[in-house]
Amino acid sequence: MSTPGATAPRAARPPTRACTCGQRIIASLPLLWAKWVSLHDATGRLHWSNGEVPSPSEHEAVRVALESFVGGAAPARVNHPLQRGRTAVLLRAADDTGVFLGFVMVVVEDRWLRAKGPAAPDLPAPVVRAVREWAVTLASAAYSTPPVGTGTTSTNLVAPQVVALLEPAAAVDEHNTFELRERLQNFAFELHAQHLTPIQTGTRIRRYEVLLRAAGNEQDGAAPEALFAGAAQRGLSAVLDRRVVSEVLAWLHGRSEIWSGEPAQFSVNLAAGSFREEAFMQFLALSLEQARLPRALIAFELEYEFCRSQMQFLEQLAPQLEQAGAGLVIDNFNLCESSPELLLLPGVRSVKLDPRLTRDLTNGRAAQARVAAIAQMARIAGVHVVAKRIEQAREQALLQALGVDFIQGFAASVPAPLSGFDAEREQRLIIDPSIEDEAALVDSPFAATG
Repeated sequence: MSTPGATAPRAARPPTRACTCGQRIIASLPLLWAKWVSLHDATGRLHWSNGEVPSPSEHEAVRVALESFVGGAAPARVNHPLQRGRTAVLLRAADDTGVFLGFVMVVVEDRWLRAKGPAAPDLPAPVVRAVREWAVTLASAAYSTPPVGTGTTSTNLVAPQVVALLEPAAAVDEHNTFELRERLQNFAFELHAQHLTPIQTGTRIRRYEVLLRAAGNEQDGAAPEALFAGAAQRGLSAVLDRRVVSEVLAWLHGRSEIWSGEPAQFSVNLAAGSFREEAFMQFLALSLEQARLPRALIAFELEYEFCRSQMQFLEQLAPQLEQAGAGLVIDNFNLCESSPELLLLPGVRSVKLDPRLTRDLTNGRAAQARVAAIAQMARIAGVHVVAKRIEQAREQALLQALGVDFIQGFAASVPAPLSGFDAEREQRLIIDPSIEDEAALVDSPFAATG
């Protein structure tokens, strides 16, 4: 018997089929204005679309959504300009606590946005309800994320049979191994973060590479290359990688003010030898779980040649890393038969070009063609392209025209120690490609963030 005046608890909303959510959105917008509607989960996986073939612009919009909607301070909506007078309206789907579960993409004609005002803040009520229903559906058991890889648990990132896919390592020189291990464990180092400068308008994510430097080194920017090489030769790279990963994760956990306001990613180089140690992989998974950072805030850089030669292993590693909440960056990327497959691996959000491709780019049309081809493939895959060691303005202009998204170089951004890292100062290093006068950069430091 119910108490008079008492309000019965509201029943939980049942999950709605993806096609039903999508059809409700299409029905609520004029047919000629809604060019494309698609529903995605938090990894960007497509669950439903209205049947049109996606172009590179739509793939790029998926990347923008994944970068923009992670974190507690993420916006509920992002308008991403496309080609041919269209805009992708990206709508965040979250649970009642604000956890990002997925998103809806509605591609509309720009004239509809103009009619509604520059920001078009008001969407039809059925669209808003459909996005909420999609969040409920994603949170239900029917759309739970399927397990990936084999033998993956919260504390076992890569199962022993997956590690066995790696080619055997070369014989290790045991001479002075004990002394080197002690040196690696006690080696005093500092970590710096170098900002990657966006050169395409509308880029919303801030990317940084974490660099290891010897503490007290008089040569600015110098890294202990001899120590790295010695560790690799004796199979001890994981000793140093473990220390670096621990320090970076602890720093990110304690400095949320740096990354909570805008999408950001910090990448850390890991040696190929570290992945041969099952204990290191278990340490990595446990560390990521305990850090409780937003998805893809941290990414791990792997060498292109290692990725290309160990494709079977990488096909298992990439989805497991993504499930653990980490991204992948492929360093020294080049053009070969397996390049498209590498770009499409789960969790790959950026690649860094092999500097040999950009060394004499202004005078080499063949190199320009390769860079443009990589940039186009990456755009379709939803991956950013970074050019390293870029120090000249004319190189930046050419790379921008070829479709490269970021440049990395000391002329654009000097690495800053993590111990004194200032997010506000680092943001001011962003260069807006539409600003030709350097003096204007001081007055408009955030224009390139979109």
